[in-house]
Amino acid sequence: MPLGYKHTEVGVIPEDWHIVEIGDLKPFVTSGSRGWARFYSDTGVSFIRITNLSRQAIDLDLSDMKFVVLPLESSAEALRTELRDGDLLISITADIGIIGFVDSRIPKPAYINQHIALIRFDQSLVSSRFAAYSLTSERPQRLFRASMDIGAKAGMSLLTVRKIRFALPPLPEQRAIADALTDVDGLIRALEKLIAKKRTIKQAMMKQLLTGKSRLPGFSKQQSYKQTVIGVIPEDWMLTNLERVSAFITKGSTPTTYGFQWVQDGVLFLRSECVSENGLDLSHSMFISQKAHALLNRSELRSGDILITITGNVGRVVYLNNEFSFANMNQHIARVRIIDESVSTKFVYYFLTQNSVRKAFNAITTGQAYPQISLKQVREAVIPLPPLAEQRAIAAVLSDMDAELAALEQRLYKTRQLKQSMMQQLLTGRVRLLNQEASTGQARLELAKTKAHNWQINEAVVIAVLANQFGSEQYPLGRKRYTKLSYLFHRHAEHKAEGYLKKAAGPYNPRTRYGGPEKIAIQNRYLQEHTNAQLKGFVAGDNIAQAEDYFDNWYGVEARQWLEQFRYKPNDELELLATVDMAVEELRDQGAEVTVTAIKGVIKANKEWEAKLSRDVFSDDHIAEALETCRVLFDARKEELR
Repeated sequence: MPLGYKHTEVGVIPEDWHIVEIGDLKPFVTSGSRGWARFYSDTGVSFIRITNLSRQAIDLDLSDMKFVVLPLESSAEALRTELRDGDLLISITADIGIIGFVDSRIPKPAYINQHIALIRFDQSLVSSRFAAYSLTSERPQRLFRASMDIGAKAGMSLLTVRKIRFALPPLPEQRAIADALTDVDGLIRALEKLIAKKRTIKQAMMKQLLTGKSRLPGFSKQQSYKQTVIGVIPEDWMLTNLERVSAFITKGSTPTTYGFQWVQDGVLFLRSECVSENGLDLSHSMFISQKAHALLNRSELRSGDILITITGNVGRVVYLNNEFSFANMNQHIARVRIIDESVSTKFVYYFLTQNSVRKAFNAITTGQAYPQISLKQVREAVIPLPPLAEQRAIAAVLSDMDAELAALEQRLYKTRQLKQSMMQQLLTGRVRLLNQEASTGQARLELAKTKAHNWQINEAVVIAVLANQFGSEQYPLGRKRYTKLSYLFHRHAEHKAEGYLKKAAGPYNPRTRYGGPEKIAIQNRYLQEHTNAQLKGFVAGDNIAQAEDYFDNWYGVEARQWLEQFRYKPNDELELLATVDMAVEELRDQGAEVTVTAIKGVIKANKEWEAKLSRDVFSDDHIAEALETCRVLFDARKEELR
């Protein structure tokens, strides 16, 4: 244990911190008023509900405010539940443990309903903002979940709220931590507002450019317009439909109908949920075998395809960009593949994403319980056709706006991850904002010693976290897959991956299996072996939370998020990345030039690896792509850390 720290019931904390219950701090605790919905009005005083609380931030969400006009007889009740700046709010029914903080942005007077508890601390003892941040962290949230009072309706009593424990630093450190996290929240809010503004600008730009109301420079020689079935468009634009400019527009089917089962690793299979409002969402995808994919070749997908949902939430559209490899889809999605050389696929995609097109599709749906449109209706969908050069110019402008939005979204994502990492470090005292240099320096020294002398424990934790993140009872994490993931992770986190050998399906580290880590992980119940009718591998054990605490302590919370990018990568692709990276590191150690030819030379020189070169996944093009991916994954991070 690091010098200056102590073990407590909520984990390791600094010696000058204390574990307290909310009630120990003698706060004013109450809940909101019942039955005030009858006082709702279009105007009046602010009335805060659970929907105004968010798990994304402690700031209240004021986008959906309700107002009440209170009768005179409710004045005493109003006095009890009236909010003040610095009050802390906790949801105590339904989704329990959502935390809110009241500040000057909340219009006063303001009140809460009966589903929210109000905590008012003595600010000379406790920073309410610090307490709010602390109660959103993982350990107090576990207590909220464990302390739920189960009855006719799940909820939490005020007595139970008083018993929630959290770690409390000295008051100056509380304020310093709260200020640091508030600054990050401010940056997150600013980015969210900027993204919302950019989206609004893009929607307005789409409405102007895709209808011809505004023309880009060089394309506005003809000022006349004409009336068409889709509205007024420029005189020099044409109309067509999707069928005329596309390959056969089709839909997929369900593999199980043909006797095929889902598999853990194979060909990506998209369901309608994958075609989301915000683009392609692979979290809902599945995998099918190569044999099933070959049989269902009518609905195979590739980059450049446009997908449209045709059942349920009809009219969602995504474009499969150039990074997308082959896949398949189910019967709830229509595939449009533009083949007419006078038509820009991206222009068609942007036209189809308009709200007006979505409304047009919804206007022709059949089936009230389960709305749907037919492939015939998709094929007959009318689209405008400006001259090809103008199509491309419009698509380029909108693509640039999408790229800008994507960059801002990525920045927002990284800022949120930074906040999570800061909370993990600051709210546990692993990093101190006061006397930081001495305390954190010693802590890092002790941590480095621990990791250096306990490789087996470290690797047991890594394997367990991988099994929890990538394994399930249906698809347990196999040894082949976790080995590739662990190699890539160590290269990311430590810039080296020691102990990995050039085996046929390698890189492979036999020490994880035979040297103790798997056994340690199973004995500590971080991990358990699992076998079902088809697959054998690992899933998380009962003590996975303890392993995750160790992992987050050593590597930071953002490390688990970094691993998410590999969730839908097939084993062959993971093997390719790990193999290419290992070859690159060998070439660099030799001072040799890193090229595709040189990488193939390293692979060919090893008897166990040589056979890889006969596989399609190890083609020159795939090796080149993997080389660039490795550069982004590992070399870019080195530059960040310099």
